[in-house]
Amino acid sequence: MQASKYLGLKVNCPVVLIKNIDNKLVNGLCGTICSISTDELFVEFQVNGVGKVVSVKRVTFMKIDPVTNACLAKRHQFPI
Repeated sequence: MQASKYLGLKVNCPVVLIKNIDNKLVNGLCGTICSISTDELFVEFQVNGVGKVVSVKRVTFMKIDPVTNACLAKRHQFPI
């Protein structure tokens, strides 16, 4: 089954990071969308008990064949 081509988001929508951004913004961290633009989301995360609004930009995820080193699939999305 293929993943949907589009992800529906709106302000105040809860989200979960699926990729580490830095040492404090890690995979599995929950946040809330504050603002949306075409190329970035502004998400509030609770870091050490303090709300922090962070810009989350699109990243490219790739699946590489370990034998041939060929790219099998590529997806450009927000890491949420």
